[in-house]
Amino acid sequence: MKRTTKIELIAAVRVLNHLVGIAEGKPGSFVLQGAYGGWQLQRIHPSGGNESVTTGFRTKREVLDLIHAIRYGIRDGLGMTLTN
Repeated sequence: MKRTTKIELIAAVRVLNHLVGIAEGKPGSFVLQGAYGGWQLQRIHPSGGNESVTTGFRTKREVLDLIHAIRYGIRDGLGMTLTN
């Protein structure tokens, strides 16, 4: 299995934010948080702060898989076609 890099995670979050139509850093956009040797996908809450999308901190591979699952869920819900 190929190693997942931080750059791949950042790129996947950018694609996810573009897909939901929210600019990076704005309320509702997705962000990454790294701590304890792991990673967490979070969403900026409109009233301030971030809320966790993942439970706990995960490996980069697990977070990337989750991001892809969210993307494909959005795609299926909107009847779109995504590559990758």
